[in-house]
Amino acid sequence: MAYSKKKTLIILIIFLLIKLNTFSQQLNYNLENSNFQNLNFNIQNSEKIILSGFKPIIQLDLSLELKTDSLISSKNWFYRKLFLEDFVIIESNNFNFKINPILNLELKKDLKSKENYFINTRGIEFKGDIGKNFSFYSSFYENQAKYEPYITDIIRQSLVVPGQGAAKFSENNKLDFSRVEAYISYSPNSNFNFQAGHSKHFIGEGYRSLLLSDNAFIYPFIKISSTFGKFKYIVLWSQYQSFTTAYYNYHYRKYSAINYLSYVLKPGFEISIFENIIWPSNTNSDTNFDLNFFNPILFFKSVQYELNNEKNVLIGLNSKIKTSKFSQLYTQLAIDDADIEKLNESKYAFQFGFKYFDLFHNNFKNQTLFLNAEYNQIANYTYAYENSAQNYSNYNQAIAHPAGAGLKEIVGILNYNFKKFGFDIKFNQIIKSSDTTNTNFGSNIFLSDNNIIKNHEIAKNLKTTIQNLNFTFKYIINPISNLQIFASLYKRTYKNELENTYNLFYSFGIRTNINNYYYDY
Repeated sequence: MAYSKKKTLIILIIFLLIKLNTFSQQLNYNLENSNFQNLNFNIQNSEKIILSGFKPIIQLDLSLELKTDSLISSKNWFYRKLFLEDFVIIESNNFNFKINPILNLELKKDLKSKENYFINTRGIEFKGDIGKNFSFYSSFYENQAKYEPYITDIIRQSLVVPGQGAAKFSENNKLDFSRVEAYISYSPNSNFNFQAGHSKHFIGEGYRSLLLSDNAFIYPFIKISSTFGKFKYIVLWSQYQSFTTAYYNYHYRKYSAINYLSYVLKPGFEISIFENIIWPSNTNSDTNFDLNFFNPILFFKSVQYELNNEKNVLIGLNSKIKTSKFSQLYTQLAIDDADIEKLNESKYAFQFGFKYFDLFHNNFKNQTLFLNAEYNQIANYTYAYENSAQNYSNYNQAIAHPAGAGLKEIVGILNYNFKKFGFDIKFNQIIKSSDTTNTNFGSNIFLSDNNIIKNHEIAKNLKTTIQNLNFTFKYIINPISNLQIFASLYKRTYKNELENTYNLFYSFGIRTNINNYYYDY
């Protein structure tokens, strides 16, 4: 009997190995904005139904083949590794493993004050596939930096480098910080995908997300995606943290449960319903964690706990519509606490955006021009909460708009590419409430919304205007790893009733551009 079981097990293993003889990548495309738009354009012109609102997108959902030199096999090893391939590639019948270095070496100068700043990032990424159903990814970053004063002020206030981990200051405002990101991805069939690890997510089609963005630090998560025809349903469970005075002090934990349902009426027309509930940490003895946190049924928790309950519910809509082969409209709506009787005191946010892909329509060989215009508006006190440790944030950073709430913003982006050369122009203007340390006029989500000034006439007159204009020239060395040389010119203007200043920065360097870091707020 024991021999029979052993023989059956051997046959099963052999069968599995035979089935694993092909690859079907379950890895995610990175969230970096230019990569984001390239994927979006391919989705825009695909006849396949691809639900794109919840990112990152799995490579299996949108298989893209990168065009490289047809004579690649004739190139020497150094040329291929620098310009065309992953740095290390190990492959067998049932396994592939790739390694790439990660760099961000940047020098920056304030042309007004003549001060110098720098970023020195060294890292490495590992990724691979085991058979056709399982993939894995991990990356490690070690950083030293000295940021310009306005970013340093943000870091000193939040104790965190935006999007990149806890700050450790040394002499002369120099910083040390690090990050480790990892996840595993498994698809038993074409209908389901399971992921778990430490990473970020993004909901929407625009530059900003008012529902869930990649602004904050990485967090532990479990994600289940199910696709059936024109429908896709995603459940994302996450753990967020915050801390005060120092990173090594006690971390306050809270738990997020997102339910997200998408429907594609036809290719290019997608509408989605979003629900997120922030469970209080165990530091609050009045509200206990319960098993309803794992309930995957959409709106069950919203009906049970209501929008203004201690569980802090946020609901919303996300949509896009293809207006032509080359253009797209997109919208978002978030409702944090709707007061029907006092709409001017409701907590909400909305977004409208327009994209135009490939303005040249391939009339000029190897050239593309992408345009994006976006408007965001967030009501005062949105994302804030009575218990400030339970607001819409992770690692002392907002997980929706990086500037918090109480704001109006316009964004304009232009990307031009010719072969491996390109330039980006990005402009945004934010007009927001001018909060102080002890008074919350609406923009600081980290203050309790009990400590609020609901006199909107006063808040209306206390405004800060922030303008950012960035011009970047780049040359892509390796499109596989997105290694690029770049040079940037950046102007920032900050104005309110007490201050009116501007700074002009010049920077250049070399970087592996696979992440978004937001400093334009």
